[in-house]
Amino acid sequence: MKSFEQFRTDIKEVASDMSGLENTMKKFANQIQPKLKGIAKEVGKNVDTEKLKNTINTTVIDKLTGGEDGRAKLVKKVGDGFEKASDELPNAMNRFNDFLNSGTIEKKMNHLQSKFSNIANAGETKKRTMKKEIS
Repeated sequence: MKSFEQFRTDIKEVASDMSGLENTMKKFANQIQPKLKGIAKEVGKNVDTEKLKNTINTTVIDKLTGGEDGRAKLVKKVGDGFEKASDELPNAMNRFNDFLNSGTIEKKMNHLQSKFSNIANAGETKKRTMKKEIS
């Protein structure tokens, strides 16, 4: 069973893959845009521009995503991440809730408070001892 930290890492990987894909698509679109404008002006005079636009969009998306296989892999990876989350998150939340209800935090805080009290009392005892020695 994976820990909550491993689960968070898996989610971050899926998110970074999605972000990287989006950034790559934007970068590619910005690079090719000037070239496409020139070609579009020339071809627009005698070619069905709507058909050409669809062809270009399909080609760009296929190149960036790896075609049908690449998109299927991406969808599977995201789906697997969410499946893991839905399987493991409830158990992790139940364990965390059990920890909160166990009283461990209260016990540790009481222990810490007693240590601070002992330190404070030790300081008062030293002050009294010093006063007696001075007198």
